[in-house]
Amino acid sequence: MSSANLVDVTLPDGLKTIGKNAFCACNAMTTIDLPAALESIGQSAFSGCSNLATVTCRAMTPPSLGENAFRNCVDGLQILVPSGSVDAYKQAFGWTEYVDKIKAIP
Repeated sequence: MSSANLVDVTLPDGLKTIGKNAFCACNAMTTIDLPAALESIGQSAFSGCSNLATVTCRAMTPPSLGENAFRNCVDGLQILVPSGSVDAYKQAFGWTEYVDKIKAIP
């Protein structure tokens, strides 16, 4: 399957790392669900995903976040995180760039 076909993506439980440029320019992707075990998101991992509107990150501790991870995504991008971790994400290195986009998972 080509990355052009990725639309609504759920990554497997137990995944710890998303590599540099892993989903770069996956323009069809609108949502992605990241597992609780995630520890790091590489540089530009989702850069250029021009239709990515919702990222759900289930990790209680904010994963390390590479530079430009969500560059050139939808202006209204929402990053949903566990309700008890919203403040931690908003204060974590790298995530502070997206502080206005971070909200609790409903």
